[in-house]
Amino acid sequence: MKHKTGYEYGIELMFCLCIRIGELKALRWNDVDFRKKTINISREVVLRKDSNGINRSVELNHTKGGEHGSRVLPLSDRALIILKCLREQPKVYEHIVYTAEGNPLNTGHFNDHLKAITARAGVPYLSSHKIRFWSVTELARATGGDLETVMYAAGHADKNTTLHYIRAVQADAQLDAIRSCFA
Repeated sequence: MKHKTGYEYGIELMFCLCIRIGELKALRWNDVDFRKKTINISREVVLRKDSNGINRSVELNHTKGGEHGSRVLPLSDRALIILKCLREQPKVYEHIVYTAEGNPLNTGHFNDHLKAITARAGVPYLSSHKIRFWSVTELARATGGDLETVMYAAGHADKNTTLHYIRAVQADAQLDAIRSCFA
């Protein structure tokens, strides 16, 4: 696990947290509290056109969810292992995940790495957005569709966004209940 790229570590972290790719790219070491086993999600990296019309990465001091998007998430044992491995890298920067050159991750390259990994594993490709969808849906499933918990963890400002995930889980539960009734 210690010989992975920033992209590979980033992919693993996305499976451990209900975060957007822009939030992953903005994570800094001072966001992590190893003692409390938590991580603060309060910024995101987005693309903005500069004065020459060229897209540049810009770090914003808020998330897509605005004031509702900032949140403190618990870290799983797996997330803690990933973070500790990143902390042991020969060169550690202010941001948690970065390229070999110390630059912020590029979303397109992130998804390219993801395609290569899924091809090697023989599983269908899921974009960074689909990983987030999966993690939020799994949280909805684990909490029995608790709106407040899922909404907070996902950083959603609008409950209707969260209900989209919860309805999918509830539909699965309904089908399972019907199936078990007639088994």
